[in-house]
Amino acid sequence: MRRVFYAATVGGVLLLLYSCATSREPPLQRMDPCSSEIPKDLSDAVRQLECQIPPEQQADIKRLSEKEFVAAVHMGLGMAIRNEWGLWKGSRLAEYFREMGVRHPDDMSGIVMSAFWHKIKGVDFDLDARVRCGRAWEEESRRLMAKVKPRRGAVIPLPKFSCIDDRSVMESREHWEKSR
Repeated sequence: MRRVFYAATVGGVLLLLYSCATSREPPLQRMDPCSSEIPKDLSDAVRQLECQIPPEQQADIKRLSEKEFVAAVHMGLGMAIRNEWGLWKGSRLAEYFREMGVRHPDDMSGIVMSAFWHKIKGVDFDLDARVRCGRAWEEESRRLMAKVKPRRGAVIPLPKFSCIDDRSVMESREHWEKSR
């Protein structure tokens, strides 16, 4: 049952994003939350998702934990966000994130999906903590990578913390708080 929900959610959202992105209509002159334009910032991105994802699906998403939601939609909705909103190509949304220090499109779409989850749950989203945690994870990842001698079959260890949801961000606070 859960897989059917995920497939329906991802399929519906992809169809909505695709139809908005391929629309032949001229761009709207007023601020339209369902605009087919690439969002300018995180608030704009969340507004567009709120508009494009039907209330019934939002109610289903509310039942999931943040970690479950972000993991379930990474290759569906997350991929649509990365591709349709130009996160690989340096769109204005990608530049917005890069200015904050978020470099990878996977991280950008993850932040958008987490912020959307927080919005529909009515929970505050700490963008600063999420960004700082992600930067600390990248730094630790590079440090660990530098310790590995390049050779066939070399295994690069992952950092011992993550930044996928509020809980993991707070549990890893000691790693990113020093990067103030």
